[in-house]
This record gives sequence, C-alpha cells and structure tokens, in this order.
Amino acid sequence: MTGGMTNTVAVVGGGPAGLAAALALAGRGLRPIVLEADAGPGGRARADVVGEFRFDRGAEFVASFYRPARALVERLGLTASLRRVPLDGDVSVGGRRHRLPASPWSVFATPLLSLRSKARLWTFGMASLRWRRSLRWDRLERAARLDDRSASEYFAERVGTDYVEFLLRPTLECLALSPAAGTSRVVALSQAREAIGAKLLCPPGGVGRIFEEAARRVEFRPLHEVARVGRTDRGVRVELAGGGALEAAGAVIAVPPPVVVRISPPDLPEAAAAACARWAPAVKLHLALETQVANARPVCPAGPGEHALAGVGFLEAKRTDQAPTGRSGVNVCASPALSRALLEASDDEVETRLRLEAERLLGFALPRASARSIVRLEVGVPLFHPGWIRTLAGLRAEASPAPIAFAGDWLGSPSLDGAIRTGEEAAGRVAEWLRSGTGALEDHGRDGG
Repeated sequence: MTGGMTNTVAVVGGGPAGLAAALALAGRGLRPIVLEADAGPGGRARADVVGEFRFDRGAEFVASFYRPARALVERLGLTASLRRVPLDGDVSVGGRRHRLPASPWSVFATPLLSLRSKARLWTFGMASLRWRRSLRWDRLERAARLDDRSASEYFAERVGTDYVEFLLRPTLECLALSPAAGTSRVVALSQAREAIGAKLLCPPGGVGRIFEEAARRVEFRPLHEVARVGRTDRGVRVELAGGGALEAAGAVIAVPPPVVVRISPPDLPEAAAAACARWAPAVKLHLALETQVANARPVCPAGPGEHALAGVGFLEAKRTDQAPTGRSGVNVCASPALSRALLEASDDEVETRLRLEAERLLGFALPRASARSIVRLEVGVPLFHPGWIRTLAGLRAEASPAPIAFAGDWLGSPSLDGAIRTGEEAAGRVAEWLRSGTGALEDHGRDGG
C-alpha cells in the first residue's frame, strides 16, 4: 500500500450514515472520500428545494432522545440554532379531527380511548418499568429478547384495539411509514418510553442543513455511482458505474439494502442480512402554495381499515423558516401501499391523487400551487418486523474490526438516529482494522477486485 492510499477510506453513500462515518473517520486522522450517486448530500434526508421552499425528503426533526444525532449536530456547531418543533397535530377518524395526544396526561384525557383502555394503559405503563434499562432507541438490540411479536398484536392484547387503531397505528405509520401489524413490539415499546417528555428539534431550513454542513467538512464527490466494492491484497477497490475505480485502504458501505446486495462482497454477514431486509416505499408530494393556509396543522388518518395517506404536514407549522412569509408549503405522504402503486405513475397522476386525498383528509380545499415536486423512494424506510432486531443483535455480537463495514438505518433503528449511530460504528471498525495492520485481511477472506 503506497502514498495516500494507506489512510484513505472510501465511503459509499452520502446520506446520514455515510456522512457520519466520514466525519468519524476524519476525526481519527484518516482521509474519507464520500462517493454519492446523487447530485447533493443527505440521501433520504436531503432537502427538496422548490423555489423559495425547502422541504425535507425524509426525516423532519431530530428528537431529543436521538443521542448520536444530537452529538453530531453539536460537533457541527449547529446546536444553538436548533428550534423546537411544536408537538401539535391531529388525527382524523371518520372525517372528524381530534388532537393527537402528545403527553401522558393528554393520552388519559383523549376521547379516542375507552376508560377500560386508559386503565389498562396505566397498569401496563407501571409494569413496563422493569424494561426501562433495555428499552433505548439507540440500542434496540438490548431488548432483542422482547422481539417476538408485532406491535399491533401485543398492544391489542395488553391495552386494547382502540389504542392500536387510534394512537399506535397513526404514530408508527405516519412517523415511520411502518405498519403496526408488521413492526416489532420493541420499536413501539422503545418509542413510547423515550417519547415521554421528548422534544422535536430542527435547524432553520430543515434537517437537510445538517448534512449539507457535514458534506462541506469532508471530501464529497457527487454523481459518483458505485458499481462494485471488492477486496484486494492491498486493501479495497471501488469500481464506479461510469468507469474508473478508487483504490483505498478500507471502505464503509452506507447505502440501502438492495444496493448493498448489488455492490458488496456476498460473503460478508451484513450483505447476507441485507438480502433478507424489508422496507416500505415512499411517495411524497410537495406543493408550494400561492397563499397561506389558515388552519395549518399536520394531520394523519386513524381508525380501522387501510388509509391512502400516511399524513399531511405544513412547513410553516414547524417554524423553521422553510416557507416564505405569507405562504404555505404542504407535504403529502402516501401510505406504503399507495406509494407502491404510484412509484411508476406520472407526475400529474401523483399530484392529482395525493392532492385529492389530502383535501379529503384535511376537510378543505388547498389553495393553488405555484410549483411542485414529487419524491419517489423505492426504499423509503426500513421495516423492523418481528425477528429483525434479534438478527441485528446477532450481527452486532459478531462485529469486529474489518476492511469493509456497513452502515444505515436498517442496521440500527428506523430513524435518522439509527443511520448516524451505525455510520460512526462502521467508521470505528474500519479504523481499528487499519490500526491493527493489513495482516488482518487474511482473517476476513478476499474477494479480488
């Protein structure tokens, strides 16, 4: 290994996981080179700029219990600029809107739950204190022993079906695009525990600002799609889809599971796990409205049956300067089922369908839009189905220093925080391998590039 290659690490993917990995590698004295297929940083957390509006493509906040994410924001010097996003929204049941309970007290005051369910919820809350040390959002694998049932099945039995239909489903399916019937109870339990007293935070201009700042601090190469990552006697070879290659001492692969399967050495445990991963697609409509909406409160559907939308939100409701004064920016997020149906639809078809569904959910017509954008994500969010956290616990138990390490929300938690945490951990594994010397390559096999 010669010249600058001895401390160069290729980071495949410029989303939250990849940029967190790059910053961590740079902090260890290494030279990360971030290779991103898109034109800008942020991945699924990238800003979608529509005229004077800045929409978040994916994550719209950093929760106060997102420990790795909060630490990253602090390292970037953005903590002082964070603004609190109001915990203020509605659920719509049969065309009637109710305040979404945002505190333990409002849960017990809401008319959405029966007295019996409220009593059982209180009893359940007291009993669940025994899990308080294992239920951490940034360490879901600690509760792997509880990863045996879906959230809907578990809470329907312990609390009541009304809790599942009117509170659990809206929060999981709106915030995480994750169906309660296909989500591990560990995710719901951890979310419920951490949410008590939590705050939602966002920098001015949206979450995308975090990763724009991160990309400025590392060597970021946009429009560099990777075709294959392989190991050589000298380190790692990253082949680019447009031709050419990058020789490096190690690599962090921070891309969604389908891309992991396509570009990675198949003998690595994470690559095998990626082949079994599940995810939900996401289709979002962003509208720059010509006038302001009077009742700009976010709303999501609730109640039995399938829903066309995950939810509708307004930029000005966040109070983060993402919409110009006197105008409204609305984002309409389709449910995973409708997203799947709309992935290949024309832009006009998507706008017509999602605008109609949004107006039906809101109960009023939206003003005229001066501009629009449509986000299509085949891999929108990872699905942490029952059993997946046990899989991740097994991978983590076997993790060791390696020339190639993997990162992404699908390996941590279904959130921005999971992406950042795993990016930093992957950087640590590669840095340790490089520090131990290249002889360690023999212990991890080879896949000649």
